[in-house]
Amino acid sequence: MKILTLKLKNIHSLKGEHSIDFANGVLGDAGLFVITGPTGAGKSTLLDAITLAIYNKIPRISKLITSSIIEEEGVVLTKNTTDGYVEVEYSVNSTIYRSSWTISRARTGKLKERLHELINVTAGNVIITSKISDVPTENEKIIGLNYEQFIQSMILAQGQFSKLLLAKKSDRNALLEEITGTGIYREIGRKVNVRFKIEEKKVEDQKLRMGENFLLSEEAIQLLKETIEIKIPRLNTLINQKNELDGKKVCKESIVKNQSKKVQIESEIEVYLAEKLLFKPMELKLEEHVKFSIFKEPLNEIQQIKRLIESDTANLIQNNGLLLSTTTELQLLINQGNEVTKKSLSEDDYLTSVESFRTVIQQLVDIEKEKESLLNLELSKRNDRIKQLKSQGIELDIKSDLSKNIQRIISDIDTKSNSLKSFDIEEVRVKKDKLITLKETANKLVSNK
Repeated sequence: MKILTLKLKNIHSLKGEHSIDFANGVLGDAGLFVITGPTGAGKSTLLDAITLAIYNKIPRISKLITSSIIEEEGVVLTKNTTDGYVEVEYSVNSTIYRSSWTISRARTGKLKERLHELINVTAGNVIITSKISDVPTENEKIIGLNYEQFIQSMILAQGQFSKLLLAKKSDRNALLEEITGTGIYREIGRKVNVRFKIEEKKVEDQKLRMGENFLLSEEAIQLLKETIEIKIPRLNTLINQKNELDGKKVCKESIVKNQSKKVQIESEIEVYLAEKLLFKPMELKLEEHVKFSIFKEPLNEIQQIKRLIESDTANLIQNNGLLLSTTTELQLLINQGNEVTKKSLSEDDYLTSVESFRTVIQQLVDIEKEKESLLNLELSKRNDRIKQLKSQGIELDIKSDLSKNIQRIISDIDTKSNSLKSFDIEEVRVKKDKLITLKETANKLVSNK
């Protein structure tokens, strides 16, 4: 065990919070140090704090520390303070433990029940126990020393040290045994000596009994040797026979075991044969399956072709409907072309006739636009004259029949131009190409069917 840190608050004469690091700094590097100071400075308080945190006891009080002991004896808690604690961290086999002891007063001034807790720091501050009665016991298990052994081997209390200095030589040895706990070895030695004498007496008694009743003469010993020499061959023969019988025994056991196993196997065969009979119809089905399994792939292909035919049939029906719709649309276009061109057009010369008609109409439209431009120019000149005459006081009516006829002609030309734009030759060509593609798809589907 190695004590690493000591923290305390309001213990004995050490008022306030204090901490000592034995593992680091000057004390960690020293290896050996001395606690010095005047009387009452708190040297023994440090030792009391260690045993208080671990065992809930201090050398100057023989009893366990309780609230009543603190009140009656006036120890541990510094006077005129309301709380105090002690915390010790120590290591055993590379594992660090923290044992803490806490006491405080309630608002009424009465001391509360103390708190005692043991934590495994290395394992992540896992609480081993927080039960007041269990903490000293758990510390004792971990350290391997009880309270008496701890204060005699780990901590030499101040009163014990003065007794050691002032004692006589004969008493000093006994006191050292008491302080260091080596008295147990004297007791062990005494018990070993007593046990040795008892066993030694038993050995002497056994020798006497053997001398009286069991010691043989030379003639008897020689006779026993001769008897042994005679019986050794017989013994070897019996050993060989025993080994042979052991082999036969093992063989017989194996035969019995195999016979039992044979019966079990025969029973299993009967069960198997019964199950085989039940499986016969399934076996026949399996044979048929194996026989016809060669047709599996062709059947799959046939099923796939059938699905394709069904799909193509559906597409054919759909395309026939589309073809009928397109044919109707084409016939409607041809009828419209007949009305426009005033001719009876076939499907083949429809595009050529419409394109030729469109060219002629476009030329007419261009001529009309040119005439309209000239007309607008004349109208502008006329309006300028009218304005000139008006400026001279002459009024003329511009809404004559000629003007109305001109406006009507222009309106007719616009109407015809707009109607012709709906028959775009490119649109007609695209529709015809689409119709041809649909016809080819339909013919292909009919061929596949």
